[in-house]
Amino acid sequence: PTIGGDTPFTLQRMNEMLQADADWRVWQILNVKFFLSTGDALAGLTLVFQDGPLKTYKMGDSLPRAWAVTSAEVARDQAEAKAMILAPGYHPGNIVVLEKAPSFGSVLSGPRPDVKIVQNDPQRVVIDATSSTNSILVLADQYYPDWQVTRDGAPAELFRANYLAMAAELPPGNHHFEFVYRPKPFYIGAGISALALLVLGAITAAAVLPRRRRLALRVGGTVRRSIWIAFAVVVLAASFGLRVHDLALPNLTGDEWFMLRNHDQGPLWIIH
Repeated sequence: PTIGGDTPFTLQRMNEMLQADADWRVWQILNVKFFLSTGDALAGLTLVFQDGPLKTYKMGDSLPRAWAVTSAEVARDQAEAKAMILAPGYHPGNIVVLEKAPSFGSVLSGPRPDVKIVQNDPQRVVIDATSSTNSILVLADQYYPDWQVTRDGAPAELFRANYLAMAAELPPGNHHFEFVYRPKPFYIGAGISALALLVLGAITAAAVLPRRRRLALRVGGTVRRSIWIAFAVVVLAASFGLRVHDLALPNLTGDEWFMLRNHDQGPLWIIH
């Protein structure tokens, strides 16, 4: 598993940031809190536990899984957004960098909004937030188009925040947000599997029903072919059921996402 999620694939933007030696900024944006290493502490890390050569460090300036800000800047393009979050004075906890202007107008300065995570699953995050001004709610998960967000039960626009993460508009008042991951490839594959089941079911019916009288005379060939067809239907049905089950089954629970990378100081684990 990686800091970008429980997947062997790395999104292009994440790969760019890691290759740009911007680890610290990535850790801030994506809610990293602890850092495991056999090497010495990096700047901003405090040793909190040691077991033999393995040391556990805590980030001194980590952010929560979700937060809201009352200050935003809009980048003209992807390159400018990346440059803005890598600027020395930038802090994702105080200002959000968007790549599209909010539809509700300007983000106004004011007291920091109150944000509380109500439910935290791998494919669904539920958040209650309260703000006195137009604000931006930031979720420390990698942006991906298959994520969808609703505000108070109505569809809302999902923004790309801080080059890597996700965000939504937070108007004044109390609001209920649901971030849900609905992968299109899964549903397309499920549809194909369902269609295959229907086709095989039709083939089985056509092969078995008209030949009932022949079963008593030719038990061998007819029954064998029917058994193989039925077996194929069962296998496809089982695979389809497993895919439906896996969609709701968390691969990792809580905030325990890990990252193993080669570093100048040796193997490192990152946890948040």
